[in-house]
Amino acid sequence: MDHTFEIKFGRKFFKASRNSRALLVLFSGLSNDRKGKLQNLATSLHEALRDVDILLISSFPGGVWTFSSPEAQASDTILMLDQVCAETDYEDIRFLSYSMGAAMARKVLVGAFGEKAVGAPFEAAFKPPTERRNWHAKVSRLVSVSGYARGWFANPRMAQWTRIALNFFGFLGHFLSLTQAMRKTPSVPLIFALRRGAPFIFNTRIQWLGLSQSKDWRRQDMTIVHVMPSNDELVSTVEVIDLESDDQRKGVHYMTVPNSDHKSVLDVSAGRGAKTSLQRLDYMLIALCGRGAGGIADTAFFAAGIPKLTDARIAVPVDYLDDTIAGKPNENVSNLVFVVHGIRDTGAWAKKVGAELRRQFDGKLKAKGTLTELRTDTQSYGYFTAFPFIFPWIRRQKVEWLMDRYATARALYPRATISFVRHSNGTYLAAAALRDYENCTFDRIAFAGSVVRTDYDWEKLNAGRKRIGRAINYVATSDIVVAVGPKGINRLFGRFFDLGSAGHDGFDKEGVVKNIRYAVGSHGAGIAEHTWKATAKFILDGTEPQPWPLDEKCYASVQSHLARWLGYSSPIILAIAALVTAGLGWGLSEKLLGLPQWSPAQWLLNLPSSFWPASGFAVRPFAGAAELGAVWQCYGQLPRLTQSISMAVYWWFVWLALFRL
Repeated sequence: MDHTFEIKFGRKFFKASRNSRALLVLFSGLSNDRKGKLQNLATSLHEALRDVDILLISSFPGGVWTFSSPEAQASDTILMLDQVCAETDYEDIRFLSYSMGAAMARKVLVGAFGEKAVGAPFEAAFKPPTERRNWHAKVSRLVSVSGYARGWFANPRMAQWTRIALNFFGFLGHFLSLTQAMRKTPSVPLIFALRRGAPFIFNTRIQWLGLSQSKDWRRQDMTIVHVMPSNDELVSTVEVIDLESDDQRKGVHYMTVPNSDHKSVLDVSAGRGAKTSLQRLDYMLIALCGRGAGGIADTAFFAAGIPKLTDARIAVPVDYLDDTIAGKPNENVSNLVFVVHGIRDTGAWAKKVGAELRRQFDGKLKAKGTLTELRTDTQSYGYFTAFPFIFPWIRRQKVEWLMDRYATARALYPRATISFVRHSNGTYLAAAALRDYENCTFDRIAFAGSVVRTDYDWEKLNAGRKRIGRAINYVATSDIVVAVGPKGINRLFGRFFDLGSAGHDGFDKEGVVKNIRYAVGSHGAGIAEHTWKATAKFILDGTEPQPWPLDEKCYASVQSHLARWLGYSSPIILAIAALVTAGLGWGLSEKLLGLPQWSPAQWLLNLPSSFWPASGFAVRPFAGAAELGAVWQCYGQLPRLTQSISMAVYWWFVWLALFRL
């Protein structure tokens, strides 16, 4: 039998020996099948399934470092499948995806059903397939092999060098994103757009959840099969289990391929380990052709001796996969509240606010006699110091962490409205999520110590559809942290660092958001114990806190004059602080390591003398460059142990500042 393929519709196409009424679509992973394993699998499946056409799709044809949008690539794939199905009227279509191709396969299927059926808005880049495709009802099975349902990330269970490489990819993606941020149409590298919690992954999960709960999905009675290698070093079982669909219906099956890892699970080529390769091929055929509990025998997708998907020798119950599975959906939960802390904070207060929310909610339930429930999520993203907080790429990781939890929460509590209580960096997470994630919606938000820009456009969020109900923003009397830090950075660098001073100045435009002026206290004034009851009451029923003059104990009519003066002078204060820190650091190194007295820090401190000679500094502003060679020469004469310690400390700080992604 001839196993050669033809290039059709710009893709590799394996044509059946006679007129076929079934189509198998294979989605490659990030590497776009450079080693040909997916093509070898297509060849083997072509021989076993003689009456099935096979279309091999490069999920990411431009490469992972291009700035092409995955949404646009999904749109192109849908349009290409329109052409394929227009030429041949297939009766049965099945998808098989590998690794990151699983996310692309789901996106394509979501687009095929259309925005109306999904019930969740499509992104702007996902334009062409807004209406239902004619072939959507023909798709009967979705098979993912070692598939990323939640996107990739560098988790601790990976090998050390794999984790380092992924961290580097994350840093490079963030850096390239910043270089694109100044353009009119900013974008990110494709690999970065596929990271866990990224907008493409998040929106796909929310859209998939909407599709799995739709009437069209239930009528279609689709089968989903997750094929997992026995030793997958990249994708854990927790990542394979996506609550968006697995607990919504019974047609979801799991199986484990023995003697396989993430790379070898597709290796079905003959030769060395031929027995293992044939075993892997058998599992692929079972995933594609095996019948469910009550299914009927397929015509085109048929192979002799294939057991059912429910066979005890094959099936793996979902409860056996991992003991950290979040749980099954609870439709009785009507309210979910995220309480998220800020920088230099362990989030202990978040637990107290969560307890106050539950106390007030339980009191309302007893009064009304209802049976609904409230859940709070007070999980911490870890202790976050001030220095990493400055860098947008590190804050972006926290946003992605939040969006991953948000998508899981939407699956666990499908009927709940979601609200947020935020402090400091937590306010940035909420604002960035609303700005960058089309399917992120909040009922009510309470900000305290906000580091969001004062010109944040709240009204724009509700243009077209309502994404935010109401919000309050506590403005403190003496929030020197925000007045000097984020405000100074914003005035010095503009939008580059994406920080602002809403916790000190308030938001420019009120409407959706209401500034609560002025909470007595410093950076933590809005999360002080006396505010817990008022914040909880606003989150639950929308009653805004009553500021001065109704509450003269906790609120004031004016801000601290010192805080306002420091806010006005913040750029100068930051510049002086940077120079003094540099001078002290170099002076300490002079004492400990014996470096020359002339230094770059001294050069910077004496730079004004070139502009103001009358200042009394008799220095040569640009002479410091000549002395840098002497610094290096002196460093080379130090003992090797001292050199090693100093370089180790130096690179450790570089790692903390840049690579802690």
